[in-house]
Amino acid sequence: MQMSRALNDNFAFKLLNDLYESKRLADITFEIDGEFISAHRSIVAASSPFFERLLCENQYFRKFSIKTTIRSFRLLLEFIYSGNVDLTALSEQELVDLLLLCKQCELNALADFVSQRIDETTVNLENVGKLFQIAVDCAVPSFAEKCLQFIDLNSQSVVNSPEIFARFPSQLVESIIGRDTFIAKEIDIFKALKNWCEVNNYQDLKSFLPKIRLNLISIEDYLKYIQPTNLITEAQFLNSFRDAKKPRTSIDANISTISDMENFGDDTLLEESEATQETLAYKFDFETFSASFAILSGEETNNITEVTFTHKIDDLKNFRRVLISPPTYAYYLPWRLIAIPRVFRGTRCLGLYIQCNGKSVSRSWRCKAKVELRLISQKKKIKPLVKKFTRIFNCDENDYGFHCFATRREITNPYKGFVKNNSIILEAFVSVDVSQTDFNVDNPNRL
Repeated sequence: MQMSRALNDNFAFKLLNDLYESKRLADITFEIDGEFISAHRSIVAASSPFFERLLCENQYFRKFSIKTTIRSFRLLLEFIYSGNVDLTALSEQELVDLLLLCKQCELNALADFVSQRIDETTVNLENVGKLFQIAVDCAVPSFAEKCLQFIDLNSQSVVNSPEIFARFPSQLVESIIGRDTFIAKEIDIFKALKNWCEVNNYQDLKSFLPKIRLNLISIEDYLKYIQPTNLITEAQFLNSFRDAKKPRTSIDANISTISDMENFGDDTLLEESEATQETLAYKFDFETFSASFAILSGEETNNITEVTFTHKIDDLKNFRRVLISPPTYAYYLPWRLIAIPRVFRGTRCLGLYIQCNGKSVSRSWRCKAKVELRLISQKKKIKPLVKKFTRIFNCDENDYGFHCFATRREITNPYKGFVKNNSIILEAFVSVDVSQTDFNVDNPNRL
């Protein structure tokens, strides 16, 4: 039975092929690009829904015109009459023309065959832009993704070849610069994109900028390559570091893991709550980066080396959680006071710490400073309680202080005058040693 069907198929295709080559009994003519090709209405109409509509609804017409190339239409007719077609000698453009014709004529079997042939095309730097556009125009998503994956694997080579990048279609440029897998130096991506706009006379470079990851560009490169273009302001550049999604970080473990915190006003033990953990956890911000930016761009703000600042605890009786002061800047770095109610060696007390550059995730900074932590008396002529130290702060050790700066008994001693209206005043003095402070070091733990 199978052999009989094969013989019948071969016989039928032989007859159809003879009709196609001899043009005997041809009853319609197609005009293609100024040339005329004869065919058989019933055979062509049976090949696809498109031809069935065209030829049956216009059965009294004998001449039809289709916009395509003569070679593409001959190959299409060859497939209709014989069921076979040789695509090996076709160029990329000829494959595209044939695929577009197949889709127009709804000849799906041949369209799938041509798509497979396109998908087998070898991709290289010279043709990837053109092949991507072919895949998009011909709706071959698998091949478009193949082009994108090739670019991903050769990202740095792509941006380092401005003449190749400049030939990319706009849809490809927009696709690759937004991909997480397009791994190249961000400043090189910016320069390649700027060159692409200039070569292609594209006036709207700003439309691409939201996909440039400014937080991956160094200050030096911003000042040298981006700032002169006036495309991105300093504020936008710095805000890209504030807004970037970065891993959360926390202050030093010897503070953040405290589990023996106690209500300063009563004897109820305070467990570490979610609110406390949220207070201790920090989002990334750009403080180290903005400090470096200020120095390199010549800004004078926040460059003082000595500061004194205070932080008031207003409700001492209900002082139950970590309190962190707003930042005060000394030599471009943010400094904060951290106060924690604690039980230290069985005694309720105030833990007091100074933190330098605590929100930064950068590992390339260090700062040496002399610090005085003070509890201010609110009575005249009473000296503050003062503790001093000199410390090197860096990414691994960004805070330092005293687990028991003062006991509750010392703080509430009425003769000392530290408490007034249920409040206390904390103060910090910071003096930065500029000669041993750096924002770009290989080993921040070594001076």
